Amino acid sequence: MNPRTTILLAFAFKSIGDALAKGLREVGLPASELTFLRFAGALVFFAGPLLWLLFKSARAVILSVRRKPKPTTLDATRFTAVSSPVSVVTLDRPRLIWRGLLGLISVFAGLYAAPFLTLGDARAIFYINPILFAVFGWMVFRDHIPLLRIIALLLGFAGVLIVANPTGELLNPATLGLLIGGTAAALSDIEVKKLLIAGHSTDTILRWFFVVAATGMLPWCIFDGWFIPSPLVLLTISLFVAANFFFQYLYTNALTYLAASEAAPYQYTAHFWLLLIDILVWNISPDNRTLIGTLLIIGDGGICWYLARKR
Repeated sequence: MNPRTTILLAFAFKSIGDALAKGLREVGLPASELTFLRFAGALVFFAGPLLWLLFKSARAVILSVRRKPKPTTLDATRFTAVSSPVSVVTLDRPRLIWRGLLGLISVFAGLYAAPFLTLGDARAIFYINPILFAVFGWMVFRDHIPLLRIIALLLGFAGVLIVANPTGELLNPATLGLLIGGTAAALSDIEVKKLLIAGHSTDTILRWFFVVAATGMLPWCIFDGWFIPSPLVLLTISLFVAANFFFQYLYTNALTYLAASEAAPYQYTAHFWLLLIDILVWNISPDNRTLIGTLLIIGDGGICWYLARKR
């Protein structure tokens, strides 16, 4: 699949996850438990293939024991040993753990700031993240950032500001916490790029991320207490976990092929998907401010596609 299509689908899944999270929060699910389930539940997607692999391995061992090997005589002169180079990737555990901690810091910052800021203020501050991701990509990888891509980033950020409609009452500690969260999210994406360049697979990066983040969230969940979900809420949680897993998987896979400055503007398209969900699911009609902001975000995506076709 084209990496640009992949990243668009990734943020569509992210928006679905955000919409489901909104509903789960409204029925009383604590933010800490919701975040823990997002990480811990995603590990289920890796458990299926692992169990199948264990089953096949056990079956092969049982069959090999049951079958009696036929005695054969081999002529060693008929065989020639052929050596082939094998590429082995050394697991960079410190970087994998650091990436998980950066993701956890980002989540912690969001949870801390949520009670003290309006949703519009929080979005406006946190969505400095794509700009930081592009800047860090230029600093670390020396990515070339064309003028049109800079315009796309600014268009996307302007669209977010218009849609979010921040109040301007941002001078409080929660603002600093959310800025730290946005910076941690950008640095986390940079670490993902480094791990991919070093040869780590998407599966390896995500397994470590989910384990580290879930482990870090567990003490907070114990402190906050647990919400016992009904069957309908449990089904919604399952859909929420699946949406966030597919977002992480598709986004990480897209970063294999896209430079930081290429991937960053696409993050603003999440607002376009959220607008569609508001219209189709929540039956919320957008006002003029939201439509203008969305048009700017669509312009951001259009520039990205134009640059991709021009290459």
